[in-house]
Amino acid sequence: MYRGKLNIIIIIIVITVSSCRSLRLYETGTASGTVEINAEKIVERVTLNNIIAGPLAINKIIINYEQEGERRRFRANLKYNGSDSILISIRTFAGIEAARVLIEKDTVKISDKINKIYYLGRTEELGKKYGIKFEFIDLFFGDIGNIDKRKGRLRCEEGLVKMQENVPGRTIVYTIDCNINKIKAIEGTIGYEGEKIRGTFDEFRSEDGLLYPGEISWHLNGEETVINIEMQNLKRSESSNIIFRVGSDYKLRLLK
Repeated sequence: MYRGKLNIIIIIIVITVSSCRSLRLYETGTASGTVEINAEKIVERVTLNNIIAGPLAINKIIINYEQEGERRRFRANLKYNGSDSILISIRTFAGIEAARVLIEKDTVKISDKINKIYYLGRTEELGKKYGIKFEFIDLFFGDIGNIDKRKGRLRCEEGLVKMQENVPGRTIVYTIDCNINKIKAIEGTIGYEGEKIRGTFDEFRSEDGLLYPGEISWHLNGEETVINIEMQNLKRSESSNIIFRVGSDYKLRLLK
């Protein structure tokens, strides 16, 4: 059983996961040739498919990551309140909850249940240190960001079209699948130091009215960090309430 300290990069990366009877797999990249599409309409359609658009529960996430030769594998579930709080439960593959992480606009709180340590830090300070902000969550799951709904026509070649987003803190190029109106790839820079990021999204599924990528791969920190994610059992939450409690016998440590 893993008993070491929680690796902080996992926490920052995550900032930056019903019924199986409704599950449907989607094929992508099947179109051929070049067609023109309305730029404003495709942005609207892709935005409507964003999964981080309200309270959300992801009941099964498997995270594999590698950083500087170190490899880790986690199982987790996630709750998002639809605005400013994310709760992540990290479990061992034996089913034991190893940690609970609450990420808010201003603070990060971690309950290390194995070592009985309560970590507390400021989201902004961690963002400055690691170059990834809270707003990375939309990119992380393959949602489109603040692209202007510009008028005009775009060329969709072999079922794919590229669009660019330029806002303070990030410059992103999206590769969009014109058939299912979802992001297939993201590449650009993000954060205070202009960290390069590259993500791909595959195995799209429709479940509980949500169209989402079942497989996600991220290359961060100049390709030094590689994260592969598998997720399923997504559903809209009926409640935005998030509960985070720490035992009175936990030791407090500050995240820096």
